[in-house]
Amino acid sequence: MPNGSYTETCTTGALIQYSDSLSLMFGDSKYHDVAEIAIYNTFLGCIGENGKTFFYTNPLATSSTPRYTWHAVPCCTKYGLLIFGELSKYIYSYGERDVYVNQYIGSTARLGLKDGALVLKQEADWAENGWSSVTVVSGAGGLGRLMLRLPEWSKTCSIKVNGEAVGYVTENGFAVIEGLKDGDTVTINADMTPFRVYADENVAADAGMVALQRGPFVYCMEGVDNETDYHGRLTSVLVIPEDGAVSEKRIEDLYGGVTALTVEGEILTGEGKERYTVTLVPFFARANRGTSSVYVWLTEDPSLAELNAVSFGNSIELKSMGAKYSAISNVTNPTGTGSRKISVIADGKTSYENADEQYDGYGATLSDELGKKQQTVWFGVRFGNGYGVSHVVFWEGGHWTNGGWFGDTPYVQVMVNNRWVDAPCTVTPEYPSDSMESQMPSNTAYVFTLESPVVCTAVRVLGKYTGYSGHHVSCAEIEVYGMSAEDVTGSPGTDNGGETSAPEDTGGEEPSRPGNVIIIIAIAAGGLAAMALTYIIARRINGKDAKK
Repeated sequence: MPNGSYTETCTTGALIQYSDSLSLMFGDSKYHDVAEIAIYNTFLGCIGENGKTFFYTNPLATSSTPRYTWHAVPCCTKYGLLIFGELSKYIYSYGERDVYVNQYIGSTARLGLKDGALVLKQEADWAENGWSSVTVVSGAGGLGRLMLRLPEWSKTCSIKVNGEAVGYVTENGFAVIEGLKDGDTVTINADMTPFRVYADENVAADAGMVALQRGPFVYCMEGVDNETDYHGRLTSVLVIPEDGAVSEKRIEDLYGGVTALTVEGEILTGEGKERYTVTLVPFFARANRGTSSVYVWLTEDPSLAELNAVSFGNSIELKSMGAKYSAISNVTNPTGTGSRKISVIADGKTSYENADEQYDGYGATLSDELGKKQQTVWFGVRFGNGYGVSHVVFWEGGHWTNGGWFGDTPYVQVMVNNRWVDAPCTVTPEYPSDSMESQMPSNTAYVFTLESPVVCTAVRVLGKYTGYSGHHVSCAEIEVYGMSAEDVTGSPGTDNGGETSAPEDTGGEEPSRPGNVIIIIAIAAGGLAAMALTYIIARRINGKDAKK
């Protein structure tokens, strides 16, 4: 399952309920280990800190995670409230004489055992500090064994009765405590040392990746705490080495203060390595300080990041040099998810700012005039004055269906002397063209590195439309990197003095690719006439008037 998968809040609620049912059937603590992870990471964060926003989906990797104020399909809003409302039923379970403490949550419970009511009072600071105490208020005579769940994430657990350490035996993942009297207090302390988590080897999307956990909290890298984005691609070139030191720190502007983690990492670039300290926050706390990227799984295997390392050299984004972008596309009647305004291609936002906007991106679905298999779709920007372009970053927009947006590997064309010409380049990471096996993450950045800088006045990214039913192709943003025209040497293109005509709308047809057009007229007789005809045609292909 890809990390950008739906992971709807409703399904997480069902997982909690199902885990509790399995626990009742088999009496094994592992089922409430699963429920605990779901409670503290998905459901604790499904409603925003302000109590007015919520999550419909919970992807483990996304470049933008805003919270909804409402949704056209409001099931997750209600399901979240349902789970919170019935949370008390997941804390304890019991038989005729045995009581199981499944979740460590502050509470008072009156349990109807065979020989009478048992009243327990629990105080807990579990998720943050790994501590809980359970006091037998009354009814101890009917209590046989108190069963304390030993969380699988804790290497060791210490248990005390009335402040005195006690030994214990275990049964199905529970610590067994016997002989309690009214007024006795049992305290459990878990090990809260942060540790690394690895996915099952069958999860291909997380091979060579690592996540961090402290207690029941799974952590994520949120963009708001990590300013260096390496052209919007920090996670693709960031490595968390096996020996990267992990430390704890407090972030006070989240829920009155939460424990964050920092880990020493490296950014792999085309020029080498850069040290980088990553800040991680609990997954539940994400997106409470504005819209931000979120990534749970981070790269540990450096070979994966090396594949994505791109050398930007001295290139900078043209906007910082004063370039004013104007969005262009041959999509003239956008439908499906996303904006109806072409300006989003060049608005400086690589993703949506508010979940109520659904998805950022300007694009087409199968119902459009371009919605035919193998028709060419393109998105681009004009920037008036000529600049030396070295890199084009294409941000995919939102989508609903599986696979890549284009049916083949997209390519780049640049406008030189008012004509579109191919710009030979490589794309990083590899584009998932024509793949319908799994849903690719929205708002992914693909970097097109030109073989050499080209002085031009516009760029566009082109690809053939897949044509799958209901498929959506869109562009969230195009960023252009390079240098001034004066700094480009040996460029095949030239600045046209800042005069730019509107790019020709191809109407969905494959744009001409001059580098591949060769016309040869071979005439056995009349050699001079053939040569003259060839000369005239060649002149017209190159946009020159053969007439003097």
